Amino acid sequence: MTDSNTCKATVITIHKASEVPLQPINGKPTLVYWDIVGIVHPLRMALATANVEWNDVRMVCGQSKDSQANKKEWFQAKKVLQEKKILEFPNLPYYLDTDVQLVQTDAILRYLGNKFNLMGNGTVQVHRADMLMEEARDLDSTIVRLSYEEGGPAVAKWLCSSDLRDKLQVWDELIRASGAFVTGSTITVVDFKLYTFLYKFQVAQASLMISDCQVPALPFWVPAYLDLVQKATPQLEAYLKSPDMRIPINNPHALFDNF
Repeated sequence: MTDSNTCKATVITIHKASEVPLQPINGKPTLVYWDIVGIVHPLRMALATANVEWNDVRMVCGQSKDSQANKKEWFQAKKVLQEKKILEFPNLPYYLDTDVQLVQTDAILRYLGNKFNLMGNGTVQVHRADMLMEEARDLDSTIVRLSYEEGGPAVAKWLCSSDLRDKLQVWDELIRASGAFVTGSTITVVDFKLYTFLYKFQVAQASLMISDCQVPALPFWVPAYLDLVQKATPQLEAYLKSPDMRIPINNPHALFDNF
């Protein structure tokens, strides 16, 4: 008998274009991305929370500072996925299930949110979750862009900025008003997005040794919120604490990749 409190993800590491899945592996939902946290973390969290059996396929990137060289195998795989008409616009991440083939991170997350009731209850709350998910995405997109294009000093400057501080204050107020998660008493895809950004913030703060900001580097409410999300379900907690999650934040060609 399967323990209902354990994660049901099968982590599969691949290195070659020939290993890239062209259909759901063993008939189970299959998510494909790099072997990093990156932008796919909210999707992995959604599938872990849904408590379904799924395949967490991770393609290992090259180890040089050349993005094109690092992604050589993936570029070959993209051609196959398109030529075989599996995906119209092949990209990472992509998601395969018995009835869907999807790309685009937020499109996949919305699909999972709707399928597994992780968008909130009622039309108004669902649309609000959709809006807040975009706000959280903007935060994560910024730290990703700075990490790949500008490097550690730029990341540190932004994390200490008053602009980010003001935005995090709004998130704090939302969480205080709800009494638990961002949109209410139950976890939604918004929390997965926000958790991913705040997790990167926490790790970057330690990596960059941020301590001389005019304001506290990490808002006081963040650790408690991260802990609350992590423990939202036994399955999610098991997944996030598993050895399989000891992976880098970014690929090696990022200018700030020492997460």
